[in-house]
Amino acid sequence: MVRCMLKTKKVPSFLWGEAASAVTYVLNISPTRKLKLMTPEEAWTGVKPDVSHLRIFGSLCYKHVLDPLRRKLDDKSTSQVLIGYHETGGYKLYDPNSEHVSTSKDVHIDESSSWDWTVASTEANNTSKIVLEEEDSAEQDTTDLALRKSGRRSRLQSYLRDYDVTHDTVVTSNRNLVHSTLIAESELITFEEAARDGHWWRAMEEDIDSIKRNNTWELVELPLNKKPIAFKWIYKVKVNADGEIVRHKTRLVAKGFLQKAGIDYGEVYAPIARMETIRLVVALATNEDWSLHQLDVKSAFLNGPLEEEVYVQQPIRFV
Repeated sequence: MVRCMLKTKKVPSFLWGEAASAVTYVLNISPTRKLKLMTPEEAWTGVKPDVSHLRIFGSLCYKHVLDPLRRKLDDKSTSQVLIGYHETGGYKLYDPNSEHVSTSKDVHIDESSSWDWTVASTEANNTSKIVLEEEDSAEQDTTDLALRKSGRRSRLQSYLRDYDVTHDTVVTSNRNLVHSTLIAESELITFEEAARDGHWWRAMEEDIDSIKRNNTWELVELPLNKKPIAFKWIYKVKVNADGEIVRHKTRLVAKGFLQKAGIDYGEVYAPIARMETIRLVVALATNEDWSLHQLDVKSAFLNGPLEEEVYVQQPIRFV
């Protein structure tokens, strides 16, 4: 399917990852004999998916440019290429000129046309432009504007930063679901929902116990003229190679955007290994036939001494 998607519109092979993601998305909302004509997404959520938004991969698109982002005589749309679908709605678009990826709902898709990848031109092979009514959120267009200002980057850097997508296929024996992108990086649940679930509640209690054992904070009265920083919980389900749930993982994080650089903190540093370093070590160990040992430090983030005084609120239900 990936090969067909790339060849149909003559899309370059470096976009194979986006094609694989689009294939997974389509398979999740397509019926299967294994599930007796039910789609994997319907088996997972209980809701029959809508497929009216599906379009041909690699089609030429015209993305609307909002008034604040253009001058009086600038074009009201930009030519881009459809490369997939975003989980929050809208289409994932690739701009061959700037080599940037963006998401938009306010886009016209011409499935009969495609980008001319053989010439370095700012115009596609179909010059007619149709613009729909304004639908994009301000947040999406602000992101696009920031990407344009950041300058040109290599294709690889662009995808590593904007879309970190895993395309591994996982088979779950108890649900017959075979497409792993149904599992997000983090669970979109609220604290109230997690508190009613025994698995998440025990995971939160374990996290709080780790904080206490490491003397991460001390309980004090809030001084005058000091504003405490609030917390939020991050939830993530850890699965093994067979897709079976092995752990419900939680992390209590401070809303650091409330702090001001130079006042509340001076340096930002996280003592973690970069993925590039891990890959390099694995490559060296393989080449030299070395033994590798892995150690999981569950509370590594709780051991960073601070030079500044930082006041935080107590977590809800753990006061």
